[in-house]
Amino acid sequence: MSKPYYITWFLLILCFYSCDIDQGTNGSDILATAYGEELYISELNDHLSNAHSHSDSQFIITRFVDTWLMDKILYKKATQQVKNKKEISQKVESYKKSLYIYALENYFVDEELNTNISIDEIDTFYARHTKDFILEEAISRMLYVKLPTEMDNDTFSSYWKTEDLPAMKIYLSKESVLPLLDDKAWYARNHIESILPEKLLNKINFNKEETYSLNVGTTKYYVKILETIPANQNAPVSFVEKDIKERILHERTEKLIIQKRSDLFQDGVNNKNITINITDE
Repeated sequence: MSKPYYITWFLLILCFYSCDIDQGTNGSDILATAYGEELYISELNDHLSNAHSHSDSQFIITRFVDTWLMDKILYKKATQQVKNKKEISQKVESYKKSLYIYALENYFVDEELNTNISIDEIDTFYARHTKDFILEEAISRMLYVKLPTEMDNDTFSSYWKTEDLPAMKIYLSKESVLPLLDDKAWYARNHIESILPEKLLNKINFNKEETYSLNVGTTKYYVKILETIPANQNAPVSFVEKDIKERILHERTEKLIIQKRSDLFQDGVNNKNITINITDE
């Protein structure tokens, strides 16, 4: 929008605000018109709710009006200038149909897809697709705690040495500490490298079950490696369980959609809403 036009709208906005529109509009106050269409101040209510000052409101209204007007101008010009209106109408209709079909299929999935997956199903899927679950990098089971040095006392030391995980979780819950204390969880090597100080990381032998610790200023780190599986080996089921569940649900979704389409087709034939006139020659 040109500068004079912008200034015109700025003055118009000031006029609207001098009339206290923001204190209670009845929805009939027109901000702009374009080719028979009208823009009301009430249409900006949601946008104006984010304004923190009078100047914010002025900016929001000006930007919205500018965008609204330019959209109307361009659309009007396009309907006059563009020649392939039939092609555009066909594309619009095709897109509208695809949106409706997509919404219908989502409805089927939301209403009828069974999302319960048993352990047996996970194990069976894993057995059928073992080659899909080869590790690209090493993974490890480990225990990890990062805590303030004032919490590194005899109590915590006793819990750590005996691997009393429930007691450690309760003890550490008193502070903003985010430990890794699930001895069955697997962590990819790149994740481990992202949370451990380099000095501590360099001390660790991932092929050996051993405990490590490190003081860094007012912070104490504890790590215990429990087990490591190197890269290019089969991933344990628990490490890929989430991926397996997603793939099972994807397969179920595809089967459900195919079945629903088949049912709808048969209904159309039975109800004589569709006919087929192709004959074999």
